[in-house]
Amino acid sequence: MVDLKRRVFLKRGLSLSALTLLSGCDITDTGPVDGFLRMIGSINNGVQGALFRSHKLARTFPESMAAKEFRFNAQYSVDQIR
Repeated sequence: MVDLKRRVFLKRGLSLSALTLLSGCDITDTGPVDGFLRMIGSINNGVQGALFRSHKLARTFPESMAAKEFRFNAQYSVDQIR
C-alpha cells in the first residue's frame, strides 16, 4: 500500500516537473527551446536504443488475420455513420 502511494506521488511529481519546464518556454526565443528539445530528443534516442534492438523487425501477421471491417474508436456502429 505504501509502495503504491509512493509510485503515484513520483508519477505526479514527474508530470508536474515536465509541465513546469514546458510552461517556462518562450516560443519566440527558439534558441534555448531548440537546444532543450534536442537534448531531450538525444536522451530519448539513447533510452530507445538501449531498450529496443535495431536489427529486429516488428512482427508481421498474415492477411487472413486482418479485420474485414474497419475498426474505429466510437460509440456507434458502422451503420450509423452519415
